[in-house]
Amino acid sequence: MEAKPSTRHNCKEVMERIHSIIDGEMTRHDRQQLLAEIENCTHCTEHFVKSSKIKTLLHLKLERKSCGEALLVSIRNKISNQH
Repeated sequence: MEAKPSTRHNCKEVMERIHSIIDGEMTRHDRQQLLAEIENCTHCTEHFVKSSKIKTLLHLKLERKSCGEALLVSIRNKISNQH
């Protein structure tokens, strides 16, 4: 019988991935797995809750503004010239 790799919890790794959940950048399956891991660690749960609250507050407080068309064209031209 082959030994299974260790699935030991690593708070640092989990916390690095928490922002992917908050930003909606994870697949449903990966999100469910990470949330299950977060639920089993008080430290990670606290970090997840705090990070979620910060994102929500920023979203509510920051005003989205669009740049002018001239600036947009200028940025696109600079990007095109770099390639």
